[in-house]
Amino acid sequence: MDPAEFKKQRRKRSIIYHTVFSAIFLTLGVYLLISLQALILPMVLGFLAAYLCMPLLDMLRRNGVPKGAGILILFLVFVILIMFISREVVRLIPDEQEMLELQVNLQYQINEQYRAYMGIEDLAEDEDGNLLYQVFGEELDPMMSTLNRFLMLDEYEREQFEELRNTYDHEGNPIISNHTWRHYQQNLEELNYLGIDEEMIEVQDEGEEEAEATREHSLIAEIISVASIWLIMPVVFLFMLVDDGRLKKSLISLVPNTYFEMGLTALDNVDRAIGNYLRGTFMEVVAVAATLWILLVMIGLDWGISIILSLIAGIANVIPFFGSVVGLVVIALYALMESHMGEINPWLPFIQADHLLLWSVVVVMLVQLIDNVYFKPVIFGSVVDLHPLVVFLAAIAGSVMFGFIGLLFAIPVIVVLKELYGTIHRELKAYFLIY
Repeated sequence: MDPAEFKKQRRKRSIIYHTVFSAIFLTLGVYLLISLQALILPMVLGFLAAYLCMPLLDMLRRNGVPKGAGILILFLVFVILIMFISREVVRLIPDEQEMLELQVNLQYQINEQYRAYMGIEDLAEDEDGNLLYQVFGEELDPMMSTLNRFLMLDEYEREQFEELRNTYDHEGNPIISNHTWRHYQQNLEELNYLGIDEEMIEVQDEGEEEAEATREHSLIAEIISVASIWLIMPVVFLFMLVDDGRLKKSLISLVPNTYFEMGLTALDNVDRAIGNYLRGTFMEVVAVAATLWILLVMIGLDWGISIILSLIAGIANVIPFFGSVVGLVVIALYALMESHMGEINPWLPFIQADHLLLWSVVVVMLVQLIDNVYFKPVIFGSVVDLHPLVVFLAAIAGSVMFGFIGLLFAIPVIVVLKELYGTIHRELKAYFLIY
């Protein structure tokens, strides 16, 4: 066969070979991503945690600590930190009694705040209210009725709540406090006024115990399933620390020799982009949480609870656009619950417990303004040099395709792809392979 013809046939077979196998691997990769979505978040978090700890491992080695001992130290610290965070999260989750009290007090406070801001004495009375109520009352009243339907206790929950009211602690005090019981009575009265009482959900007596046992069994099974999935995170963390660059070498080995230097440059640039993004994100979370904590303490919230609320809002702020809403809702709900206690210690004398909800919203909005005007431009700089429309569309597309995980990692993926494309494009032009 003519050498030129042989070379032409070889090139054609190579194109077919690489195209077919690339399509197969791409299809398989997309299928695995969709099928194993539950594993993505713990795997990525384990990888990122190891990535952040690699400089610490290098520092320990420079100070004479053997690599194995350094890995063991970092792994133990990581596991202890995960156990501590898990314990605190479990401690913050309300039990059945606390959930009932929270639901009752929340419904009461929402109705109280609504009446106060609308200038009306009773939701049931046909009052003129203030100007705000006169303009928007017809639209807001049905929303309040819907919200009351959502928050009200059903028949089974009311039976539990009233049974807890008749249960006493070791000091002879009812488990359900007097003010919560008064809120419960007030909620029932307002529900009757609004004509919602007859629409309450009823739980049939027959099979009630079996249904409750089934719910408990399902909850236990779900907890075990989630825990088994999240065990992947420390395993990934450990293997990434032990890896010693073999993963990077494996990726480079896939690049043909002709493009070896270009592949190495692209990988180094992506590595730097990931590091910059993680450092920028961490610094922004710390800045937002610290600012929010100071302002929450200033308006009178307990400093310990303020730390937890600030960390939740700071971490949620990583999620584009929607994270700020999460922080606002969490802080507003706690402020709404705290306002009825009337025991706040604000630094500013003009702040009162009755307006704690309003001040908490002002604080969150102020921190968001500071974040958008100062923290993001200064801390991130050019790390995330993306148009706001690209960020918004990427977040929406990620959430549609992969749910919460896609929403969380849409921006870092775009940053990596942007850096990868830019590097490859520059290198191809430098080697005169493209114009």
